[in-house]
Parts: sequence; structure tokens; C-alpha cells
Amino acid sequence: MHKVDILIETVEQHPELVMVRINGPLDTVASYEFHEKMESLVKGGVYKFIVNLERLDYISSAGIGVFPGMALELQKNNGGIVFINVPPKIYKLFDMIGLTTIFSIKQTLEEAIKELNPHES
Repeated sequence: MHKVDILIETVEQHPELVMVRINGPLDTVASYEFHEKMESLVKGGVYKFIVNLERLDYISSAGIGVFPGMALELQKNNGGIVFINVPPKIYKLFDMIGLTTIFSIKQTLEEAIKELNPHES
């Protein structure tokens, strides 16, 4: 099993947004590490996340489970999660379990920024 790489970066000109890139499999072990990272960001005052799944090659039920729990916390703080670059097989899985009705999935970074910051021009 490959090790997952979770890269966290700010979005240019949008310091309130954080882009999270998941490279590799988000299995049970990795999802614990991912949850810890996300939680510490939220504790640090970050409530708007763009999650880039371009290089995600597998997600376990534990990995999927991280998102709905976080979403509630983020919504309380006028934040949210927008997914971008979702691979077709992952999208199909998200769709099957109803995540596409809970979360916003956009094609581009620009669309994701607009979704999270609707009042910006």
C-alpha cells in the first residue's frame, strides 16, 4: 500500500481558503491522519476548504466518514467544503452514498472559490 500524501496550501489572494490535496489512497490509517490535520486547521480558525481529489486513487469508508462530520462544524462557522478534480470512480462512489447532495463538487478552482466566497466579484 502506498503512503498517502496530504498537502495543505493556502489559495492565492484568498487567505481564508485552504486547498487540501490528497495524493494516494485515503485508507483507514490515512483518514485518521487526514482528520487530525483538518481538525487542527479548524481549531486554528480555517472554515473554508477546497479538497482537490485529482490524485486520490482510493477512499475507504473511514476516509469518506471524515467529511460529513466536518461539514457540520464548518457550516456553524459559515464555512464549507468544495471538492474539485474528483475522479469519475470516486464521483460515482460519492453519488451512490449521497455525498453529492451534501457537498458541492466543482470542475475548477475558480468555481470552488466562487462557491465558498459568493460575495466576491
